[in-house]
Amino acid sequence: MHRNLNDGSPALPDRRLRIGYLSCNFADHPVGRNLAPVLLHRNRQAFEAVCFAEVDEPDAFGRNLLDSADRWIRTTDRNDTEVAALIAAERIDILVVLAGHLDRNRLTVAAHRPAPIQISYHDAATSGLAAMDYLLTDRFLCPPNGTEQFTERLLRLPSLMYMAPLPAKLMPERPADAPLVFANLNAPAKLTEPVIAAWAEILRTLPQARLLFRHRDAYAMPDCRENLSAAFARHGVYPTQLDFRGGTGGDPLDIYHDVDVVLDSFPFSGSTTTFESLWMGVPVVTLPTDSMVGRWSAAILSAAGRQGWIARDRSDYVQLSLALARDRQAIRKDLRRGQFRDHLQAVLCNGPRKAAQLERLYRAVWARWRSVDKSKPSL
Repeated sequence: MHRNLNDGSPALPDRRLRIGYLSCNFADHPVGRNLAPVLLHRNRQAFEAVCFAEVDEPDAFGRNLLDSADRWIRTTDRNDTEVAALIAAERIDILVVLAGHLDRNRLTVAAHRPAPIQISYHDAATSGLAAMDYLLTDRFLCPPNGTEQFTERLLRLPSLMYMAPLPAKLMPERPADAPLVFANLNAPAKLTEPVIAAWAEILRTLPQARLLFRHRDAYAMPDCRENLSAAFARHGVYPTQLDFRGGTGGDPLDIYHDVDVVLDSFPFSGSTTTFESLWMGVPVVTLPTDSMVGRWSAAILSAAGRQGWIARDRSDYVQLSLALARDRQAIRKDLRRGQFRDHLQAVLCNGPRKAAQLERLYRAVWARWRSVDKSKPSL
């Protein structure tokens, strides 16, 4: 399905562009929070924003987000062909598909080609669609010499991610005699056998240390705790070193009162949890892989100027974790004074800059589209 582009209006390079955003994540969700500054701080004279929302009833955050667009249209009662027709009827110049592979997002709508330019944003990998023109990324997630394959042309921002600032609460120093506590706050599905083996090696080396787990209410489920305990037992680590936290009550940031070092998962790394850890003054050790899903934490650490916490290989991951654990003065006092926050605010929490960076890319791909095929009908 191709939009009828010949509507008689001029294809001026600097005219106001109609940007469509297609997602089910217009909500208090990492994707929604990343999109918020793009909508709130956009140049309204240069860009019109239309949201196509796979949302039955927006939450409060989602309602504010959708209301910040020029207009929004619910798509839940339409199939892909109907959604594509709707986008074409709205005469969208650039369609941005958000996190297409995840949740209830409508990636396959893009296969109908309802807009002349189509961009994948905040997805975890290539769309695999010939109709998807571009993938937004950065040089940390997709290094120029990377081995991951994409059907899209890569558009690299200085940093892909925007992170909303968190409360500027200071963490109390951990008592000198408190047991050393590592933590992982990612979803249990990310805890693969290789990462469990690496964590078990760390815990065997430091038998007085504990490893804390929390992810929403996942660890409130007995089966989850029992299965993970059995996996560690196979590597010689027993339940006395494991601390499972369940439930979602209270301030989720308070968990960092009890944490010295966060151990990232691999090959699927954290993202929001990594940012939260740094914000609260807790170091994160990560082992990036050759794919985008394994490089989110490395991208955040690189932007934050903490490349020294990015491991080269599994052995380096274990040694970095042990080195941080043994430097208790740094992790229990110096790092807990909020010293990262100004830098994080500047590089990851700057909404106006994020909006301006994206708008420059939108203009660039629009100019390229106009120049590639001189026979294209007028827009």
